[in-house]
Amino acid sequence: MRSHGRRTGPKPGFTHDDVVTAALEIGIRDFTLAGVAKRLGVGTPALYRTIASRDDLLRGCLKRLAEENRFTVPECGWRELLRHQAEWLWGLVDRHPGLAETFLVVTWAHHYFVRGMKTCIDALVERGFSPDDAVFAVDFIGDTVLCTHLVIEANRAILPGEDGTVATGLEVAVENFNREKFAEDFPEQLVPNEGWTGRGFLDRKIEFVIEGMARRVGG
Repeated sequence: MRSHGRRTGPKPGFTHDDVVTAALEIGIRDFTLAGVAKRLGVGTPALYRTIASRDDLLRGCLKRLAEENRFTVPECGWRELLRHQAEWLWGLVDRHPGLAETFLVVTWAHHYFVRGMKTCIDALVERGFSPDDAVFAVDFIGDTVLCTHLVIEANRAILPGEDGTVATGLEVAVENFNREKFAEDFPEQLVPNEGWTGRGFLDRKIEFVIEGMARRVGG
C-alpha cells in the first residue's frame, strides 16, 4: 500500500494512541482513515502527522492488542494448555470482530503475537513435545479457532435485504435453506441453527486435535 509518509509541521491535537483507539473502536477490519479522522473530528490529511498509512495504523492496532492480551501459561498439563490456548485466542477474536479475518488474510498480522505463540510452544516442549510437534499443535489450534470464528462472524453479521430490512447471516442461511428445500440432502448436524452464532463445533474440534496429538506424544 502506498505510504504518504509522516508529515512535519505543528503538533496535532491528538496522539498516535488516540488514532489507534479510534481505529479499534471502529473495528480492526473495517476502519478507514477517513472514518478514523471523522471520529477524531479532524480532516484525513491530519492523520499523517502520526501515521504513515493504513497499514502503519493497523500495525499500531496489532501492537496494542498484543500488549493488552498477553498469553500466559497456567499450571497444567499439555492437554489443558492447548484448551487454554484455544480459549485465549477465541476470547481475543470474539472481543474484536474482524481480527480473525485479519490474521488469516494479512500475512504479517500474526507477527505481533509471536511472543505469546513461542511462550505456548516452549511450555509444550517442557511438557514432553518435540519442537516440531509443539509448533504444529499451536498452529493447528490457532487455525482451527480462527477459521471457526470467521464462520461464526458471518452468521452473526447484520446484512441489508433488498426490501430495506436487515437480517443476520444465520437468518439469511435459514431462509435460503428452507426456500431451496435442502432438508432431505443435509445431515441434521449441518442444518443452520443457533449454534452457528455461538461456538459451532469448536470444542469438539479442539478435543479432536488433542486426541490426535496424544497419539504422538502420549499422556
